[in-house]
Amino acid sequence: MIDIDRLVENIVARIIAEQQSKREKIIVSGATPVRAKKTTTKGLDRKDFSMSKGEVEDLLLVKGSSGVLNNLVIKANSNNFELNVISDDAVVYSGSFNDYDEISELTEGMDAYLDTNGKYNIAITGVKFSYFLHVYIVALDSVTFDRIYINYEVG
Repeated sequence: MIDIDRLVENIVARIIAEQQSKREKIIVSGATPVRAKKTTTKGLDRKDFSMSKGEVEDLLLVKGSSGVLNNLVIKANSNNFELNVISDDAVVYSGSFNDYDEISELTEGMDAYLDTNGKYNIAITGVKFSYFLHVYIVALDSVTFDRIYINYEVG
């Protein structure tokens, strides 16, 4: 037999837990309460973007905030570009499409491949940063990007 009172208590407890999880959390550190940082999701979505040889394009520059680069996707008509990702004081990724393609099968969080339509693709995920993130591309020759997509969180 179902205990109705217990069932109602469980449902009410779940509803209260859901409502509390949506509120701003307070973390107690020692004796001083500290408010948890709220994160904001941001992004960039560019289509049909062209560059000439030697041009440099800053795609993302974050200073003074922590966060994570969730997704970076580049689809281009040629491999005539260099992609650079710098997190805090470290060069996380740097090189031409061919450099990425050479190591992509061995690297977690990064993939580079030539698709069946002859497009050059690079996908990078999960790059964390504490205070600085810079993503930029350099055209090694003229290149058109069918799409450059970035999704990241700062907080």
